Amino acid sequence: MTFSRAGLWFWMAIVLGAAIRFYLVVFTEGTFDAQLWEGHSRDVIERGVVGCYHVNGSANHPPFISEIEAVLLGMSDATGISYRIFLRAPFALLDAAGAFVLLRLLVASPWRFVVAACYWLSPLAIILSAYHGNVDSAVGFFLLLSVWLLSKERTISAAAALGITGRMPVPHKYFRLSS
Repeated sequence: MTFSRAGLWFWMAIVLGAAIRFYLVVFTEGTFDAQLWEGHSRDVIERGVVGCYHVNGSANHPPFISEIEAVLLGMSDATGISYRIFLRAPFALLDAAGAFVLLRLLVASPWRFVVAACYWLSPLAIILSAYHGNVDSAVGFFLLLSVWLLSKERTISAAAALGITGRMPVPHKYFRLSS
């Protein structure tokens, strides 16, 4: 068996990883994080991002991800599909994108398919994205994307991808909302 090409073993790994992620996203409740994110997202919808930071001391995610999660909550409310599915599905898809970026980044390596398959089947990646719904899996993807863009000498795009990863807590005590 050769590992330098995407043989049957590779496609079986892709199907297995996709099936596990689909099951976890659709058929499990996941962790309490989905409920926490739903509360944060409702605050963002009702008060805006800065207002959410002001009233919710545990809202410590960057404005970009908070806005995205609020959009996902709106989609959940509009469709009747559970928010936990909308929360976790994008991160499971980012895992697929991360595996693809690894393939592109390691194009010269004979082990690139092994590395991508190992990442795709990594229990930690699967649990964080498809079960936990943890936004940290997005950090891994955007870091990989940034490295790949740098390898293509696309500095501005790489900087933008890296900027998306910024997890900067915003203490609500610094915001003074006028009434």
